[in-house]
Amino acid sequence: MTPARWDNSNTRNQPVAFIDAVVREQRAAVAQHGLDPCTQAQAAAHEAGHVIVGYAIGEDILGARLMREGGRWVGANRRDHASYSQGMVPVGSDPARALRSGINSMAGFSGEIVAGLAHPSSSIDERMLAREYAAAVADASGGSEQAALDGFARLCIGALMAHRQAFDTIRGHLCRTRRLTAAEALRMLRHVRRIELPTDPPRSLPLAA
Repeated sequence: MTPARWDNSNTRNQPVAFIDAVVREQRAAVAQHGLDPCTQAQAAAHEAGHVIVGYAIGEDILGARLMREGGRWVGANRRDHASYSQGMVPVGSDPARALRSGINSMAGFSGEIVAGLAHPSSSIDERMLAREYAAAVADASGGSEQAALDGFARLCIGALMAHRQAFDTIRGHLCRTRRLTAAEALRMLRHVRRIELPTDPPRSLPLAA
């Protein structure tokens, strides 16, 4: 497996048209709902969402951290999985990878939702990426884009609610220390059950039990 990157540049390697669409959507959200507060607690919940869901779908958690940038809190996480050794793969060419990536794209915002800290202007880039991946899954499975997107969200929320104690432990730890090591993650995730994702995206996704 190749080393995972710090996952905090969500539009890296995306087409210019997609990046422009994210900027427009962000501006529209801010105009309607105001700026995302980007609090430390919110950032911790976001990264904890990525950690819990990533581990639940079979990824290795290599770390997470919080950073303060211009008075606002942001975060990053590192995960690894055998499929990442393939490098960048076009979304439409690998439905199984699109499925995994779509779930991961919804995981952070789902953490904010479960913690009661979500804001309409938060995570626009990841949420738009999730929709792109949902379209790829829908094309492969014969389902609808919205059904795939709803499936991503249900799986993420289900995993976080099923492992609420681990979620609260990790987000609390991140709030206090601003970092999570691989060893700390392994200890805090020891009771989190794994979900085996299908290799061929189905019309419905497995839910965390």
